[in-house]
Amino acid sequence: MQIIVKSTPDEIKRARLWWKNLEMQWKMAYNEAAYGKGPTLEPPSDDHLMLLLIGIDTLRFAGPFAAHPNITKPLTNLSGLVPLYNLTYLSITNMHITDIMVLRHFGKLKHLFVQDNRLKS
Repeated sequence: MQIIVKSTPDEIKRARLWWKNLEMQWKMAYNEAAYGKGPTLEPPSDDHLMLLLIGIDTLRFAGPFAAHPNITKPLTNLSGLVPLYNLTYLSITNMHITDIMVLRHFGKLKHLFVQDNRLKS
């Protein structure tokens, strides 16, 4: 299936820069959970990248010890979610997350699942 997302050259440039600056753990997590590529650092196509940044409202990351895992290495922070402020559903389970304060800026978030993490409060 071919995906076409209308984007300006500046938007694509910003999206590529965002991907370039992502931590390795997040690149691998997106490639596994969102793109089905496996744990690779390979950047997604521009259309897939723009769809993630402006069009996605639901994400699920289940760590390697989850009943139905979709990533092989547990995430340690939520930095890779910025700037996905259109999220309404987020599930990050069986990870090593200790803090979810970054999510306070996610005004559209209605459903949050963070079971089996290392949250401090």
